[in-house]
Amino acid sequence: MSRRRTVAVTGSAGTIGRVVRERLADRYDLRLLTHRPAPFPSVAVELGDLDALTAAFDGADAVVHLAGASHVEDPWNDILAANVVGVRNVLEASRLSAVEKVVIASSNHAVGGLEAEFAPSIYDPQTARVIGDDAPLRPDSLYGASKAFGEILGRIYAEQHGVRVVCLRIGTVRADDDPNPTDVSETAGWLDLTDDQRRQRLRATWLSQRDCAGLIAAAIDADVRWAVAFGVSDNPRRFFGAGSAAAYLGDMPSACKLWGRAVAESRAQGAITLLAYALSMLAPGEIWNRRIASARAHASEGLRLARETGLENCACYHLAVLASAAALPLVNACAGAAARSSTPGPSAASSDADRDAIALLDRIGNDLLQLYPEQATSLGLDVDTPDDLASLGEADDR
Repeated sequence: MSRRRTVAVTGSAGTIGRVVRERLADRYDLRLLTHRPAPFPSVAVELGDLDALTAAFDGADAVVHLAGASHVEDPWNDILAANVVGVRNVLEASRLSAVEKVVIASSNHAVGGLEAEFAPSIYDPQTARVIGDDAPLRPDSLYGASKAFGEILGRIYAEQHGVRVVCLRIGTVRADDDPNPTDVSETAGWLDLTDDQRRQRLRATWLSQRDCAGLIAAAIDADVRWAVAFGVSDNPRRFFGAGSAAAYLGDMPSACKLWGRAVAESRAQGAITLLAYALSMLAPGEIWNRRIASARAHASEGLRLARETGLENCACYHLAVLASAAALPLVNACAGAAARSSTPGPSAASSDADRDAIALLDRIGNDLLQLYPEQATSLGLDVDTPDDLASLGEADDR
């Protein structure tokens, strides 16, 4: 059995540091370093203290460097101390401690001037423009310049001192892991964008916490001397290219595409809710009418999402859209029949098209029930007998 590698992590109290702590602790022996004492086992080390860093890295196989000034608006003195002197000390301490691999948290701001030139059209889903990781350095700020410096210095240490270095231009990692927040007014403040444009940008630059951990692990494990790679999930309008990430580190880990697995699962859960509504046609009167209205709303939302993002690359998300697409004509037909009938129910769907829609929903429902049994159980669906439409009709009016 191979020895677990020891990985020192600077900035382990931050958002990405928490991702590493929670998602990579079972893969590596983590040595957590912080700027100040933290409420978890760690060692407080200043980036300006080369001797302390060297001692902290002693015996480590790899260093993941996350600490530093992290905002475009940070004052120059903070950027200089943390991102210029700090990254030099991390690399030098790694050399002195014979660390094999250093993974540096860089930023897309190292080439942010290119984004600024083409914004906001570059966020348009119909635009094919991509900023590749081979694009020339073009910082958009002093912060971006400091990240470009870290990449350049990393290459010097790789080529002249034998320290393997991977620089990850990490995209938007959110503490709530949500690529579609209600309030986007505080995002991308350095660009003159409307809220809709900010939302489009966020969807393009989002890096899910799961993908972030997977990318950092891939960088630690990669057999490369030096590389720069963008860190963004496989989003519907990803304008930062994935060239080096794919060439050097392998494909971005992602069980589902687009906005990431968490969002895909939430949409699939919505599709299960849709099935419960669309197929529970045994209750008469006002309950029936509310269920029809809810089913129509779920179906319309599913189709809207399908048009916005395209779902052919993600199996579970695709199931959700198929369910919506099948249910929309069904609930419309049933709603019309219900208006003409005093006894609404399954018999209201009498046309061949409606029966085909019911059959499709039934088949998709079987798949969803198997993929998401916990959500199905919470909705009152019968996981053991998914073909029994009567069990679906017993779901509560939720």
